[in-house]
Amino acid sequence: MPIIGYFISRKESSKTLGIMIIISGLLIVICSATFLAMPGSLTKDDGTERNVIAEFGPVIAVGVFIVALGTIKIKKSPKTSLNQNANL
Repeated sequence: MPIIGYFISRKESSKTLGIMIIISGLLIVICSATFLAMPGSLTKDDGTERNVIAEFGPVIAVGVFIVALGTIKIKKSPKTSLNQNANL
């Protein structure tokens, strides 16, 4: 959803949307890292070892990509001063 939100609104400036995109990306990264840190069964039902990094590496990469999109969204938003906002 954050990726879709970025591409739908890529021509419009919105720092609020950029911040929300960054927060969602950080949540994905933090939750994936927390799940990796939890002790659990490292063996599958058939007795083979599972590679946890191979399973969660792509999820963390997508989270980092979403954070990058949010950063780009904020950088592309024009800077407004407090005086301009007060005049509106």
